[in-house]
Amino acid sequence: MKIAPSLLSADFARIAEQIAEVRDAAYLHLDVMDGRFVPNITWGPKIVADLRPLSKQTFDCHLMIVEPERYVDEFREAGADVITFHLEATCHAQRLLAHVRSTGARAGIAICPQTPVAMLADVVEDCDLILVMSVNPGFAGQAFVPRSFEKVRQARALRDRGGRRHRGGERARAARRRCRRARHGEEHFRRAGSGGGAARSARAAEMSAAKRTASPAFGEDEIVALIRRLTGPPPKRLLTGIGDDAAVWQPSRSHRSLVTTDALIEGVHFPRGLAPRDAGFRAMAANVSDLAAMGARPVLATVALGLREGTTLDEIEQLYGGVVACANEARMAIAGGDLTRAPVLTVAIAAIGASATAISVSQA
Repeated sequence: MKIAPSLLSADFARIAEQIAEVRDAAYLHLDVMDGRFVPNITWGPKIVADLRPLSKQTFDCHLMIVEPERYVDEFREAGADVITFHLEATCHAQRLLAHVRSTGARAGIAICPQTPVAMLADVVEDCDLILVMSVNPGFAGQAFVPRSFEKVRQARALRDRGGRRHRGGERARAARRRCRRARHGEEHFRRAGSGGGAARSARAAEMSAAKRTASPAFGEDEIVALIRRLTGPPPKRLLTGIGDDAAVWQPSRSHRSLVTTDALIEGVHFPRGLAPRDAGFRAMAANVSDLAAMGARPVLATVALGLREGTTLDEIEQLYGGVVACANEARMAIAGGDLTRAPVLTVAIAAIGASATAISVSQA
């Protein structure tokens, strides 16, 4: 086990002395906060560069900032040995992990308490460190989230499985060789001349039938029509006092605008078997309560819920009713809806308002 004292707890009036007191630690942990991804503000690359001559320890920079891809090079040049960013803060985590490694730093990825470890499955081989947050990022002294123990076990298991796949690299090399042959047309013609076409066709038919079986009990056109009927255009009164930039949700000089989206998982974020209306209420409550805590205005909150096999249009309408009830409690209104595949069929519903009020899920 390696200890990484956090400089956020140090007395910066005596910073050289404080760093010397923990010189036996392998790492120094530097929490970087921007006041946007988290409410607090700490320091940037300049401070890291000034601290670098004071210690030969490994500098582990934890970037709790939006768009970390804009700043990783600066932190590396300032002397960061490990650069950890949040999965929730960037759209292209795999690309950024690869870039961090290309700078010569070790690449870390962090997840907040609400993010399942499974979200890291496709990037675990690209990172050197996984940081499981046991509190919501932003402040010291918060209550420990008990589920963090289990998430650390899951992360360890995921990392071990990823490591075995990485060490067994022959399969990856074989896959690359097959891809090269396919690009030149060799694989296509080799398969076309083989005698296994009938078996492959049968397997394809079985997979197609399985996909049809797992689909909800309605067509996509029907659910699109339902979403349009339910969510309609927002009332004009919602734009009162928000500003001319509300349509595109860009921050203005007089307002801080914030957009948040949660993809919630049954059995993780709320109990299995929950009534559709209660699930809709809880999903929206999770978003608007976060917005209220940050004091953002105007606000746009979106919930996305996957549709399991056998879901009916009536259940979707009940779910929508729960979202609406929560939006009304928060003094917000429904802004629109969408149907996506991510990778399962998913309904997304958005609410907007001049501000948000915290909602307790006990009100569901």
